[in-house]
Amino acid sequence: MNTRNRTTSQALIFDGMKHAVLILTLACCCASLSAQEQLSAILLLTGETDAESLDDTVLERFEAWEARPLDLNRSSRERLSASGLLSPFQVASLWDYRARHGDILSYTELGLLDGFGPDVAAALRPFTCLSASGLPGHGPVHTLRQRVQSQGSFASGRWQAGGKYRIWAGETVQAGLAFRRNTAATCQLSAFGQLRHRNWQLLVGDFHARFGQGLALWSGFTMAGLATPAGFARRPTGLSPTWSYGETSLRGVAAQAHPGPWRFSALLAMPGVRALQQITETPEYHLLGAIHTEWTGRYGSLGVTALWEGGGKRQGKLSWDGRCCIRGVDLFAEAAWDFVHRSVAGVAGISWQQEDWMISGGVRHYPTAYSAAWSGAVRSASKVSDEQGAALGLGWKRCTLTADYARRLSSGQRSWKITVCGAWDLLPCLQWRIRLAGRLRNAAPSHRTDLRSDLLWSHDAWRANLRLNAVFSRRYGLLGYLEAGRQQEGFSLWLRGTLFRADHWDDRIYCYERDIPGLFHVPAYHGRGYSLSLTGSGSRGFARWRLKAAARTALTRSSGAAARGEFSLLLQADF
Repeated sequence: MNTRNRTTSQALIFDGMKHAVLILTLACCCASLSAQEQLSAILLLTGETDAESLDDTVLERFEAWEARPLDLNRSSRERLSASGLLSPFQVASLWDYRARHGDILSYTELGLLDGFGPDVAAALRPFTCLSASGLPGHGPVHTLRQRVQSQGSFASGRWQAGGKYRIWAGETVQAGLAFRRNTAATCQLSAFGQLRHRNWQLLVGDFHARFGQGLALWSGFTMAGLATPAGFARRPTGLSPTWSYGETSLRGVAAQAHPGPWRFSALLAMPGVRALQQITETPEYHLLGAIHTEWTGRYGSLGVTALWEGGGKRQGKLSWDGRCCIRGVDLFAEAAWDFVHRSVAGVAGISWQQEDWMISGGVRHYPTAYSAAWSGAVRSASKVSDEQGAALGLGWKRCTLTADYARRLSSGQRSWKITVCGAWDLLPCLQWRIRLAGRLRNAAPSHRTDLRSDLLWSHDAWRANLRLNAVFSRRYGLLGYLEAGRQQEGFSLWLRGTLFRADHWDDRIYCYERDIPGLFHVPAYHGRGYSLSLTGSGSRGFARWRLKAAARTALTRSSGAAARGEFSLLLQADF
């Protein structure tokens, strides 16, 4: 190592030490919710097996429910279904129990309902509440609340900084603004305003629209693949505001009304407006309009969606979707007609849940000519187009098995995927999790096997996690890390050390990195090297104020690349 590289490395390490001191200072002066426990709850409720399968829009939705919990006793059936927190079977079970026995008084009682269980009830606790609908003084609360958030990050000469502001009064009125700018002078701006009444809502700005099984209209990022039986069916949320930095949402105006068992939704958006934020892009102005009508009954729902987009991305779709849930059996399907490209696509499946068991199956057919724009149905490839496939899933307690077959219609390429996950409590303080994902296909690379093992230890407020990850494809990739920390009410501090080796890009390993709220970090480890990171957060309340601070610093060295130092900071105030 020459003198210049040694000096650069020493400077990065010195900066990392300064950042670590800053984190410790913030953590000691403040006191956050357990990020690890919250992440575990989100994984359980979404049916995903690991954080690498999530995205920032999912975390944003759960963050919104944490700030404004869903009332399980007072919410309508349509509201429960649109929340995305509950499956159709859970909604039907909860609705029937409320009709027969009245309010749910505790999460222990909730865990006794069919389709829930103690683990699901505990996972729902941070995002829901149980108010007494029949008692005076327990009606909806419309106190004005505000959240101000500022965050920034710096990595190897590149920086980005942004801020968020949100104001709401119960579920009646809310508005938000998010802004971020980086080294390349690229700006990202997101804003929304929402007005909600008992039977209608009005949205202006940035929002998501998700209907049916996602064939015709499902905005936002969705992961490909079927990792668990719970992920075979989509959970439509209808119209919902967003203030994330992502650019996959719609921007325009939308309205929704749900008189009785009916729900009518309409939107008008202009996707090209987002290009105004990018200095390297020329905006293309065109309109996108959609209408959705849905009827919900005791045992299911039927819906129709129509979409039209003009300009250079001209497309038009008309879809029919239906869902039926009786005694733990959930049937779901959607068929869509792309009348611009003259093709018909379809997806259908069944899921059966009883006590500790869950069995799911599904089939799909997406023609090559079918437009994948604004579609987010289940799939094996990256787009909802040029694919035909079938899948089967089996779950028992905390063990799952899924198998998926897919064929590309244009090339004839075939692929077979299998995923096995399990979790076992070896001791009261020690849990072992394992995940095996394999893929075979008649194209290069012909195979990829990903084996991951996590050993989690906990004692009082102390936590530790040892991960070993191996990938076999072109050659092999190896990754291991040891993470330890302390987390308690209002305080958390984590230290992680990672070693990796993946000489070929096809053997890269994706691994979730703990980061500050609002930044979701899943880097691809490639080459040979190591990484060290320190993350801390704390919060403290003063009267009506609650202040939160979080920071992270990391140093990564990889063969053939310069050392990379990172630092990120978040400051937040709720009042």
